[in-house]
Amino acid sequence: MDPQKITPVTQRPKQGAAYLGIGLSKLYALIREGEIPTFKLGTATLIATADLDAFAARKREEALASKAA
Repeated sequence: MDPQKITPVTQRPKQGAAYLGIGLSKLYALIREGEIPTFKLGTATLIATADLDAFAARKREEALASKAA
């Protein structure tokens, strides 16, 4: 299996921002607003990749719904 093709289960904020294609400050704002949950493992702040995927899907659905209205 190609290690570069494996999506990690969790990501640090810098990786998460790149994953979503947004800036790090925007990601931190979304975290503060409760849009994207995080958790600590030791001193590391982590974001579940599934939560990033769910956020993107939710925003996509909202955009499609607003266009249909």
